[in-house]
Amino acid sequence: MEQTCERCGTFAVLESNGFRALCAPCWKLARHPIELRETSLKAMASNLARLVVEFGGLVLLLNLVEALPRAAMAWTMEIPRWLSMLWTWGVGTATEVFAMALVMERALGGRKGFRGVWSLARERYLSVLGVNIVAQLAVAGGMFALCVPGLLVGALLTPSVAIAVFEKQSSRRALVESVRRSWHSLWRLGLMTTAIFSLSFAPAMIKGLVLGWFAAMKQAPSDELLRVLRLTPVALGIFTRVPSLLFQVVAWSATRPPPPDMVPPPAST
Repeated sequence: MEQTCERCGTFAVLESNGFRALCAPCWKLARHPIELRETSLKAMASNLARLVVEFGGLVLLLNLVEALPRAAMAWTMEIPRWLSMLWTWGVGTATEVFAMALVMERALGGRKGFRGVWSLARERYLSVLGVNIVAQLAVAGGMFALCVPGLLVGALLTPSVAIAVFEKQSSRRALVESVRRSWHSLWRLGLMTTAIFSLSFAPAMIKGLVLGWFAAMKQAPSDELLRVLRLTPVALGIFTRVPSLLFQVVAWSATRPPPPDMVPPPAST
């Protein structure tokens, strides 16, 4: 059935990406690379690099807003693990879901505007919060048992947040769908997840190595150095969270099934 293309106004049979429907000529000009659902390592790395270039500044700004209160606390005290975890779940999830909504708007053609992005972020917050709590506990359990299971669990659950936001699925459905879709690309997602995890873990490793050196030398670090070491994971995490967050979009794009046709069926006679 022919409809009006929202980009050029041509009356034609439209093709859909699940978010907007365009005519075939417009798709060649307007389609974003992450919509091609390519699962090769080269394609995923290329799409991640493109998203970092396009959205890295916005995500960096959101990370900065989330990290400033933690940096203030880290300057004066060692942040308890339980408080850091609660902050990550509560505030970190808010910045994550808002960043996902922005990507949906600007890369996939959500056509919602700022108010729509804000509305979508509020609507999907609790679902993403549930996904993050279950996923982080599952990964932590795998890491506690052995590093490899934790990384594999992380790879299987990588698209779950994007599924919850882009497809408006519940926490449970997003987690189940993430495992089902990621299984066939597990080794590729596992390699990419391991590389990004290593990057994200680097700030904590730097802090641990410095404190370990002082312990081996039987010396106590100065208060100024302790402040710097407490701030290091927070400050560097602002940057390392960028590829970590955006790779979730890449993993979702690479593993999702073809979107349903948005063209309505002909009316029954």
